Amino acid sequence: MNFAEKLFLKDLRQLFKILLTFFSGLAILIFLIHSLIILGFNYPLDYGEGTVLNQTLRMLEGQSLYPTDLSTPPYLISNYPPVFILLNAFLMLLTGPNLLIGRLVVVMSTIGIAILIYLLIKHFYPKQGFLPGLVGASVFLIIPYVLQWSAYFRIDMLAVFFSVTGLYIVIKTPEEDRSILLAVLFFLLAAYTRQSFGLAGPLAAIIWVWTIKRKQAIKLALVYGISGLMIFGLIQLLSQGGFFFHIIEANVNPFYWHTVEHYAREIYQNFTWLIYIFVIYLIIGWRFFRSYSFLAPYMLVSAAVAITIGKVGSNVNYLLEICVGFAVLAGVVIGKAWEPLPISDTDKPDLDFPKDEIPKPEKVAPRIRRKLWFNLVIYMLFSGIIVNQLANFSQESLLNPISSHRERIKMGTAYEIVERSIVEASTEGPVLADEFTSILSVNRIPLYIQPFAISQLGMANRWDQTRFLQAIQAQTFPLILIHHFPGYPVYLERWTPEMLEAIFDNYVALNFRANSLSFEPKDFEMMVYPEERACPDVPWQMPTEADLGMFWYNRQLLMMGAGHTGQIPVYAVADGVLYQFPEWKASVAIQHDDPFTPGKKLWSFYGGLAPAFDSENPYILDHFIGLKGVPVSAGDLIGYQGRWLGPTQETWVHVRFSLLPAEEDGRFPESLLPIDDFFAELPSIEQQANLGLDVPISLTEYTGLPESNIFGTKVFLPFQCNLEGDQ
Repeated sequence: MNFAEKLFLKDLRQLFKILLTFFSGLAILIFLIHSLIILGFNYPLDYGEGTVLNQTLRMLEGQSLYPTDLSTPPYLISNYPPVFILLNAFLMLLTGPNLLIGRLVVVMSTIGIAILIYLLIKHFYPKQGFLPGLVGASVFLIIPYVLQWSAYFRIDMLAVFFSVTGLYIVIKTPEEDRSILLAVLFFLLAAYTRQSFGLAGPLAAIIWVWTIKRKQAIKLALVYGISGLMIFGLIQLLSQGGFFFHIIEANVNPFYWHTVEHYAREIYQNFTWLIYIFVIYLIIGWRFFRSYSFLAPYMLVSAAVAITIGKVGSNVNYLLEICVGFAVLAGVVIGKAWEPLPISDTDKPDLDFPKDEIPKPEKVAPRIRRKLWFNLVIYMLFSGIIVNQLANFSQESLLNPISSHRERIKMGTAYEIVERSIVEASTEGPVLADEFTSILSVNRIPLYIQPFAISQLGMANRWDQTRFLQAIQAQTFPLILIHHFPGYPVYLERWTPEMLEAIFDNYVALNFRANSLSFEPKDFEMMVYPEERACPDVPWQMPTEADLGMFWYNRQLLMMGAGHTGQIPVYAVADGVLYQFPEWKASVAIQHDDPFTPGKKLWSFYGGLAPAFDSENPYILDHFIGLKGVPVSAGDLIGYQGRWLGPTQETWVHVRFSLLPAEEDGRFPESLLPIDDFFAELPSIEQQANLGLDVPISLTEYTGLPESNIFGTKVFLPFQCNLEGDQ
């Protein structure tokens, strides 16, 4: 073997070691920077943070986590066992309720899991140095689901940490009774932190130990099972039967397979190469990997648990254990690819020559040379796959969870305003909130209701919401905060239809900050509100319901209805003739006789009537699509609210509504046809005058809808009648 061949064998392997180390280090750096930023943020990033913090506060105050009586307020559910709550209550004895302590526990748990992954891989491949373990740890930390959930004050990461700790203890020393008992302790901690995480780890451990010493496996199963049942019975007894109801019965939410399919496609897209490797590993891994007897069952069971992500309200926390499995798989594959065909030290050529020396040719058997090149090709192949996977994970994490968290952090000033409004309103009565329940707990404001969990019980007819509905109708609450994500109406899962109806009947959304609507009691003495889409003493009705308020933008109103896209009807505001111009795919306009000026025409415009990113299938009634001059009457159904804002934009379920002047002959003004594009600004008042058009028409005068004089900036307006002209 000459110098050139040795150089190739040495330098190519070294190159891929450097690439793996670089991308692994980059992934860890991204995780650490993100964690530091999150730890310094004082406001909620996730709905569940508020419920966990509230449970911690209740434990500090000696209240029951699992009340049996939900007929009177507070209406609260504790869906999970108490270990995480106990730990945080202990840590918050001196600091008081806050998000930092809980998030710090979660970040440290995530780092702890990564360290355990490193140690697991190191146990199987001790001679390969630090790199295989580093790869596994970094893959775990940069998986988008892991990075996202590591930012939240939620229970899941601690449960996974306990489970993986127990697994590591058993794998390292399965023959020792002390290891079995210690592993059982950690498995129990995992199960009583989050019940579903008490499955994959213990089952994988039992199968692993069974392959080594069956007696120990039976002991592990019996001690874990009996101890778990005894603890369950004790907590059930202490909670007077409330424990089973809260963590089992109250967790049975509706299940949708389309959600499972969505995440399955997403996982396939994000984990493509690792999935292919896993399939190969399942088929032939038992012949080549010592890790097979624990890793294969661990991944299969965690994949089965992950299917429960189809429950309403579930999130990517159901995928954390399968992420651990993929991370360990990546590490053991690199460990095995290090030298898939073993070569004894006596047969290996000297590749560790100094940089400034040219080694002498060395005689190497053809069989050994083939093994060397085969090992190099396999190592380069799998290293390249893992580098590609690390790069994809890093890009996906930067584009999704990190970008999402950055957008929420940028709204810090809005959070401060929301917090002040909550604190001020709480002096007048109980405040209701969904996404921002943690703000209540941080300020020691008791929760009156836990919206999602209680609403799911209400929808399943397992909780009588009558008394709560009466409290809403009596305007008991000075402030109700309902979160409204631009891309998904999550409030429909957090509040029952009856709750929303009672809120819309008795409250009005007056502000929109940090993606949350602030509802305050309607003032029926001083204000007038639409009834059946109509205000008094105006000639025309309104085009649709806007229970979630409206945005004024460029003399258009984005009227936001409550419901899913394609469900909220849009009607003609008056008699007229409907047109859908060739320039439009998600909009229509109706020509009307002006009720104030006989012989004059004007137009009503209805835009955004299509799904997000799909104007080819609009929510316009079929018999109007592409037609001109179709007579319609006031109140005729035109279509349904959508989320269309142009080919690359989406927003809340809405219709864009405006009244526009006509040309002298009554035609739709050609200069205003670009109105279909949300970002194509309508001409200003001066520009319209220069075009020979009348000044913009007052929505208030014709429909009673409020409007603003601000042009070019979105302004939130309440869904109420404004009979006194422009604001």
